[in-house]
Amino acid sequence: GKISVPEGVVNWLFKVIQPIYDDGRRTFHDSLALLDKFHRLRPRTRVFTHSDGSPQLLLSIYGTVGDSLPLIMWIPSLYPVKPPFISIDLETFDVSAISSSLPVQAYIDSDGRVALPILDHWNPATMGLIVVVQELMSLLSEPSRDRVPSLPPKPDAMHSPLKHTVPPLPPKAKFPHVQPPLQPPPPPQPPFRAVDLMDMDNTDLSPTNHHEMLQNLQSVLNELYREDVHYVADKILTRQTIMQDSVARFHEMVAVDKTRLQAVEQTIEQTMHTLNAQIEVLTAERATVQEFSSTSP
Repeated sequence: GKISVPEGVVNWLFKVIQPIYDDGRRTFHDSLALLDKFHRLRPRTRVFTHSDGSPQLLLSIYGTVGDSLPLIMWIPSLYPVKPPFISIDLETFDVSAISSSLPVQAYIDSDGRVALPILDHWNPATMGLIVVVQELMSLLSEPSRDRVPSLPPKPDAMHSPLKHTVPPLPPKAKFPHVQPPLQPPPPPQPPFRAVDLMDMDNTDLSPTNHHEMLQNLQSVLNELYREDVHYVADKILTRQTIMQDSVARFHEMVAVDKTRLQAVEQTIEQTMHTLNAQIEVLTAERATVQEFSSTSP
């Protein structure tokens, strides 16, 4: 069947996925199927920072699901072996706005990351991106379904109709718009309907978007380079200051030692003068003694 994703987006998606992902075919199919099913989602490439601090260029699918929940989905390079990373865009959405009665609250941490139960039991053969989004949407509306079994106080209504027939009416008004997302997810086969796109001739694809992606990546790398340069410059300035202080202290020590050396030289010179004077006195006394000895009978 015909897909609703614009041809330009399809061509761009195909071109950027191939050099990044190990399984480019499956990643392309699942991403295209997700965009075709949820029209408020958009693709882009961004640098993802892993928990160890290493950056990596990945495909990111973002947009709103449900009523107005801003979703960010990062597709890892090992997809579908590894499941996608799901988070809430905290820059445009306050998590506290989500009702505390919704079960999705239990799976969102303070950084906006969403640990869906399906991700803990990921099966690449039967699961895909569509199933992940459907799981998230079911958690946004599941409490209303949980309340349906708790409403059967109909047996008691037989005894006091005025009291028990009125309360069940308000919940019923909420069910119609909640039920559609609660339908069981379809099998993940639909993504593979675009298989013919993998065999198309891509020699006429415009490189504009690809070049833009490379320019964005280069901008990020340039920014990282500038940060490294500033860091190195700060380190050099710090070392230069330390070395200048060390040289100044060294000159001070040399000056002190020079002053002490001059004092020692002066002391030695004075001592030599004193010793020479004493030698002269002793020489004169010796001459007097010798002269006296030679004149005595």
